[in-house]
Amino acid sequence: MTDAPDNARPTWRVAALAAALFVVSLALRFVGVDQGLPHRGEPDTYIVQQAEALVLDGLTDRYRAGWKYPHLVATVVAAVPAEDIVRPPDGASLEEHERAATALHLRTRKVAAVLSALAAPATFLIALRFLPLAWAAMAGLLVAASLLHVCFSVQARPHGPVSAFAALALLASLRWAERPTLLRALALAAASACAVGSLHTGFAVLAPIAVATIAALRKTGVQRAHVVAGLLLVGALVAASTAWFYVRAEDGFGKDPTKTAAAQSQRRGGLGSDELNEAAGTGRNVDTEYEGRRVIQFSGHVVALDLFDGGGFGVAWRTLRTYDPLILAFALLGLAAALARARPGLSFSATWIVLGFGVPTLLLYGLYARSTDRFLLILVPMAALAAAYGLRVVAARVPRVGGVVAGVAILAITVAAANAARLRTLPDTTQQAARWLQTNVDPETSVHLANLRSIPLFMRPSDLRADMTWANGPWESYQWALLRPRGKSVRGERDVPTEPTLEGPRRLGRNLVYPTTAEQYRMVLSDRPSEVATEILDGAAPDRAILAVHPTVHAGPVDHWALAKAWRTPLQQEPWRQVHRIENGLADDEPAMEYRLDFWKVLRARAYGSTLEIYAAATP
Repeated sequence: MTDAPDNARPTWRVAALAAALFVVSLALRFVGVDQGLPHRGEPDTYIVQQAEALVLDGLTDRYRAGWKYPHLVATVVAAVPAEDIVRPPDGASLEEHERAATALHLRTRKVAAVLSALAAPATFLIALRFLPLAWAAMAGLLVAASLLHVCFSVQARPHGPVSAFAALALLASLRWAERPTLLRALALAAASACAVGSLHTGFAVLAPIAVATIAALRKTGVQRAHVVAGLLLVGALVAASTAWFYVRAEDGFGKDPTKTAAAQSQRRGGLGSDELNEAAGTGRNVDTEYEGRRVIQFSGHVVALDLFDGGGFGVAWRTLRTYDPLILAFALLGLAAALARARPGLSFSATWIVLGFGVPTLLLYGLYARSTDRFLLILVPMAALAAAYGLRVVAARVPRVGGVVAGVAILAITVAAANAARLRTLPDTTQQAARWLQTNVDPETSVHLANLRSIPLFMRPSDLRADMTWANGPWESYQWALLRPRGKSVRGERDVPTEPTLEGPRRLGRNLVYPTTAEQYRMVLSDRPSEVATEILDGAAPDRAILAVHPTVHAGPVDHWALAKAWRTPLQQEPWRQVHRIENGLADDEPAMEYRLDFWKVLRARAYGSTLEIYAAATP
């Protein structure tokens, strides 16, 4: 790596490249940003709930406002000028109802995509301290095209925005260390406050700020009083962000940890027996799971100290190998090359500021056994910086061939990201199934959605049951809202109706049957789940059934592949016969892509979602 101060290149060229990287990054995220809506909203969309509370009443109800995340991103969502979200009038089409059901969710995704796209130009400007202009731009492009970054940047969650704000804070730390002026301190304070106010992992920016402060104090000719004043400004804004975006929204840290997602799943009266109620906790009920263990409680999260056993390093390896294998390979090469020899022009302070961010964050991620893929998003800019250096080493050390290898790798990474965007514009397999049902199946026909969580079709009001396992997405929440009595509103709506609005479900509703949570857990707990599936189908007596053959693999104790096999067993026997199959383009033994991406699958898949099989109980 070579040191390159920020005045070493024409400002207009740097600005043009930064703007171009933002545009490319935004395009790769914004295209198809509505993918999966209304029927498949991503999990943990607390910021949508927060934005709803801000739009309607202010943050007064902790459960409604989603207590697990700070609410800076939700504040931005609520501040974005947009049309009021209102119920469609009588006679509205299914599509109009779908838009109303997901308007606020989609707005949140768009805001997250725009904020997340800032990570690419920020990484480019950081890389300029270490790499020539073209290779620094490659670092920004790698962030723009990283499937890990793209995946969570298009979801209504704050992990993409916090990675961008953290990159901006790191950039501001570098600039402040180079010349600790009040204006640069203000930029550092603003970026750091935004990182902290977006997500808990944003506190990682405090480490490079400390290193940058030491670097600034060691510079000759710098007045220490100016550095201290700048540091106080940063501290004040970070403290204000913490007080406003955490404590105000959550009524403080360390709230009752028993209010977990599992406990909330029983809010409609439980599942019918103590055994099923306990199973619904899926190992997440802190009353039993954390009994006798030393824990840290904050913002609805419970972290057991004995889980800091290094298991997260394996998670990090599997995550990067799945989403960004080429970036991982060249990042490892770049790190090895950088460690092999330090170049004379290397900026000691800049290097240590970057390491001050990357190393502690990676250590914390790696030590915690329950780290997940989205936690790693904040380190994608660091991985891209190392990968760009690795690509440069390959191009320089192996004449001609190295340049071709680097070029092919960059092309493949970009093509994968572009194909992920293209797939988002296509109907997923569930949407294809809904269209097939609309075209080929009479509304009176009873359709059982064996292991599907949702489908973008209205249910009849009489078919809505209180303990349905599927009632947790935008479309399902909307249907429940239409049944609510006076005083309850549709998610994000300002005008509360005086009566439930059932015109849409009654006119457009279909005879759809979902397995209840209790039925699903009966299968989970049973030694013979196929027999339970047979009993459920016999009891429902549907005319059609839809089976997800290649389910998404989720973390947790539920074996979704085993459940799919259990449902398939009775459906492949009399009186059932398969009448239609919807392929996702993946092999039979591969999990479907839904909330997560896979580099090699993205290049081969034809659609998001599981491969679906539609069965008929009798000749139509």
